[in-house]
Amino acid sequence: MSASENTRYVLLSSLFSLPYLSLYVSGSAYKIINARAYHHGTMLLDARIDLLGDILRNTKETMVGRSVASVRSPVRNIVEFKPDVTHESFSKALCAAFCEKFGAEIKVVEIGEEIMEKNAFAAERDFIEKSATELESWEWKYGQTLEFTHVIESTANERQLYANIVAKHGIITSCRLTMDGKEDGLQSLCADLVGKRYGMLQDSEFNIGTPELDVLHWLQHEM
Repeated sequence: MSASENTRYVLLSSLFSLPYLSLYVSGSAYKIINARAYHHGTMLLDARIDLLGDILRNTKETMVGRSVASVRSPVRNIVEFKPDVTHESFSKALCAAFCEKFGAEIKVVEIGEEIMEKNAFAAERDFIEKSATELESWEWKYGQTLEFTHVIESTANERQLYANIVAKHGIITSCRLTMDGKEDGLQSLCADLVGKRYGMLQDSEFNIGTPELDVLHWLQHEM
């Protein structure tokens, strides 16, 4: 099965006698940092497409950043066009296509837990463990986030609350809070928020009382 190559791999339906459609079956993301390149790819073989819309829906429409916005596109499963496709058959086809493209020989090495426990591939295991630890860290997941502004407005406990929060690399750099249109009593909370990790606010980090604590809980929920 072939696909036209673009920023994503686009499955042109003309290949399947459906010339009026252009459907996505794959998505990719790339990141280059220091001497390493990361590539994240997906392929829709037989996914629950009926759930994708809700899962990928942006729930923070008032958050504006400098990153490239995602574009919603129509998608389909490959199984709809090739019913006998499986994870194994797709993996083999992908390996074969890679080798053909780059002139390599097919040599697939499967590494399971049993082999790893026998101290085989020790260097590779250490690299994988260190990489996994790094990818699970806050610094990796949030610490490199581009600057963004999040404007939040809602009613809580019959009070009209407003927040304008700017964060960079996951750290709050500035904020403005109002309650019923007034900043009175919230300046100290604003000052305390600067330097904190966005979305990771803990009560123990603040020495405040009511109504600041109510506003803090509101922010924790809204973030």
